[in-house]
Amino acid sequence: MLKNYIIFAFRSIKRNGLYSAINCFGLSVSLVFCLVIAIYIDGSLRWDTMHPNHENTYLLSVQLYLEDDVETDEFSIWDFSDKPIRSYGAISYKHAQEVREANPKITQSVLLFNSGVGPNARPTDMVYPDRSIGQTSIASFDGPFFDFFHTKTLLGNPTGIYDNPRAVVVSKDFAERYFGSVDAALNEEVNFILNDKEERFYVQAVVEVPDKSSIDFNVLMNMQANTGISNSLFDLESNVSFTLFIGLTPGSDINEVEADLNAFFSERFADYLTSKRRFSELREDSPYIELKGTNIAELHLNTLINWSGRGNPEQLMYTGLFGVVLLIIALLNYFLITLATITRRAKNVSIVRVTGATRKNIHTQFWIENSIISLLSLVLAICLTQIVLPFVGDFLGVSMVWNTASLIKSGSIALLLMFISSLLLSAYPSQVLSRLKLSDSLKGNTTYKSKGTLLDSLVTIQFVICFIFIALGIVMNSQIRFMLSKDMGFDKEQVVYVSTGDPLLKQELEKYPEFSHVGQGGGWLFGNGEMSFLEKIKGEDYSITQMEAEPELLELFDLKIQWLDTDFGDAPAAIINGELADMYGRDSLHLVEIGFNQKVVGIVENVNLQPFTEQEELFFINPNSQQRRIWQTFIKIQPGQLKAGLDRLEQVWSQVYPNKFLRYTFIDDELETSYQSYQTTIRLINLITVLGVVICCLGLFALNGISINNRLKEIGIRKVLGASVDHIMILVNKRTLIVFFVALSLALPVSGYILNKWLSSFSVQTDQIWLKLLMAGLIGFFIMVITVSSQTFKSSRINPTQLLRNE
Repeated sequence: MLKNYIIFAFRSIKRNGLYSAINCFGLSVSLVFCLVIAIYIDGSLRWDTMHPNHENTYLLSVQLYLEDDVETDEFSIWDFSDKPIRSYGAISYKHAQEVREANPKITQSVLLFNSGVGPNARPTDMVYPDRSIGQTSIASFDGPFFDFFHTKTLLGNPTGIYDNPRAVVVSKDFAERYFGSVDAALNEEVNFILNDKEERFYVQAVVEVPDKSSIDFNVLMNMQANTGISNSLFDLESNVSFTLFIGLTPGSDINEVEADLNAFFSERFADYLTSKRRFSELREDSPYIELKGTNIAELHLNTLINWSGRGNPEQLMYTGLFGVVLLIIALLNYFLITLATITRRAKNVSIVRVTGATRKNIHTQFWIENSIISLLSLVLAICLTQIVLPFVGDFLGVSMVWNTASLIKSGSIALLLMFISSLLLSAYPSQVLSRLKLSDSLKGNTTYKSKGTLLDSLVTIQFVICFIFIALGIVMNSQIRFMLSKDMGFDKEQVVYVSTGDPLLKQELEKYPEFSHVGQGGGWLFGNGEMSFLEKIKGEDYSITQMEAEPELLELFDLKIQWLDTDFGDAPAAIINGELADMYGRDSLHLVEIGFNQKVVGIVENVNLQPFTEQEELFFINPNSQQRRIWQTFIKIQPGQLKAGLDRLEQVWSQVYPNKFLRYTFIDDELETSYQSYQTTIRLINLITVLGVVICCLGLFALNGISINNRLKEIGIRKVLGASVDHIMILVNKRTLIVFFVALSLALPVSGYILNKWLSSFSVQTDQIWLKLLMAGLIGFFIMVITVSSQTFKSSRINPTQLLRNE
């Protein structure tokens, strides 16, 4: 019996080859997208799960509370709202050393510095065999590193570095780049610039760092051997620069461990907590600083922790949603074509019924047929996934790791869902066909047509979804382009910066004509290293940011300053932005002191020192910065001399710092990097828009072809009666046009609402939103017209005698 079902199913698929191919292609495209997304999401959720005992390994970090009575349990990784909590993902060395032995449930612990992706990750200068200067990532550790973090040993004995401070473990990539091969690295010498001094180490072992590991490095060494770590980082409790991982005994409750540690912390470091609380407006009984444990497998998607390797859970959620939406479009398309082809199969089904087939038999036949199409679509999708996966990774700017186990799991789930969907999609057509009158069906005189309301509703849903994504793609791309081209209120063209405030470098650079300005400051570039104050303005608390600047830096950025007092000399002073001036009241600014009792001496208008993804920033500039607060040098290169200027910068740098690697950053590049997650989301929307439109067009093409085929004799009669090609085109496409405009009227307000919510997160917004929405509608209209017109025009040109000769 099953054999007959399968034979009939393949015959039916062959008989309706075009429409079966359209269904198969549409499902395959959506399944490819869904499989790629499943691999991407699965990879994002598998970070750090390869480490031994990862279930009981926690990052212990310092957490600051900005409001009273904050319940941290109310936040999840899928909560993207602003939170009155700031977590550094790190801890000071002094606090870490005390805490490590403070709880018996902590079996072991590892203290790391500069572990590759932590909050203080930064490269270290090194000397290559040819004596050139380069940079690499060094992780310094204190504790049983390899008991906590998984690595694959390729050569040597990595645990040997526990007792030998001059030995290091290097990664496979480092060994191949530095020594030419893994086998050539063992016991070889490597030289690093630590504390401005070249120091020698030798390679104890070569390991391979796994993908999806938050603990990444090129070189691993003992913390005691790393003289490049400043003594202040070890001595000052306020220097939150180390990452501490603790291992708990199995079955331990992290909440109980946190409570015990915080009780110990508040007693042992009471003076420190009191000194820090003076910057807070919290009640005395409300916590200001606490220790928080986060499981290592949750670090990657934790929205509270400042972790430089952190993923984007919001983007992850939207990615999964996009995949579901595209699959819904494909299934709707499948269902629409199945409904539209009912009348083509009425006679065949009636013959089967005459031979004794029951309604259950008909339903089973439809289900097997749809299941075969689903299976073929899935097989094709898996093959295509292997081909497109690396291209999709490059397109989205993310790492797409191929994992056979995850593909099998995703494919099995997809197959199960497709079979279930096939069962549901088969129910309605088989029920309709089993109710047709046998006499009419066998004579070929059935007048049954699929319910127009149902078909129109499903087509409308498809159109609405596609229009929404077209609108999102247009407006979001427009917003990113607008932000990148928006005047930020300061001159950022051909400006680079380096992370040093050495006055000697500035003196040397000022000698050369390739540079128009050289200025130094601190905390400028989009939140890097800035200082914040909590100020009370008219009874309300506001966070206000301070930037450091020499007078030359103000000139370099061409800031338009309205000076209130130019005779402030070396006294504490502040130049505030216009928004802050309005909040204080411009008439009373001569009475205002801000920060460290700094008098307001000027106002700078219409300047954005944050990316436009942030809300408007309240800030002030300190024009009398002390040298210890200066750590950035900005260089403006003369117009038309970009290459010469960069060459000159490298020359000067090598003269001033012969043992340091030059790393410079263009301000434009830094700004664009801050929008990277938004650009990835937009690429996803663009991709799903293209795929969704293609699938809808295929469905519309099939539906239009079926509709025309059912009306060929009507078209012939109307042509005999004198109807022109234009009249035939309007007649056949009238229903599609009505559906289109209904869908457009629904999609426009929905798109407008979604985009207004999305745009509200930006401090500046692109204008003419509704004009762009209408543009999306016009694009959809032209796509629809092109899709349906070719078939309609072809049918209207057929000789009516050919259409009516069988009558």
